[in-house]
Amino acid sequence: MSPASIRDISKRVFTIGGFSKSFSMTGWRIGYCHANKNLILKMVKIQQHILTNVPLFIQKAAIKALTIKSNHIKKFNNLINKNHLYACKVLENNSFFYFKKSYGGFFIFLKILRKNVSSDKFCTQLLKKHNVAVTPGKYFGNNYNKYIRISLSQNYLIFKKAINLINLFTKKF
Repeated sequence: MSPASIRDISKRVFTIGGFSKSFSMTGWRIGYCHANKNLILKMVKIQQHILTNVPLFIQKAAIKALTIKSNHIKKFNNLINKNHLYACKVLENNSFFYFKKSYGGFFIFLKILRKNVSSDKFCTQLLKKHNVAVTPGKYFGNNYNKYIRISLSQNYLIFKKAINLINLFTKKF
């Protein structure tokens, strides 16, 4: 339920949304804002100098995303949850990592607990040995060099195999 649908506060609610995550339109850079008319008019004055246009095919895709009846979002959320639960089950007790459950998003971050192992070294060797690609944390800033990022949005059977290979790899590392 949107807070903007509550009549008593609707004129004070400022809603911003996008299509990247909710409709799998990442990189297409389209979103929306709902607010009172005076605020929207002020925003338009700024926005018209920042963004010149959103291509027509992206606008049409956004309209279709809002109007089509589909349960793909629910299916995708179920996949993310299923993959997360499997990763938790397998990696929570792996002493190579510090693993903390995620409560949203498409990724999990695992902290490498071994002193002389950087995220880049771990990811490179995992890719060479098992053809499993995970992202070195160093690309997210200096404080993340001991982390790896794993995407939860992969097909379940492929994801399960990759998690098992990561777990096996750490036992022999």
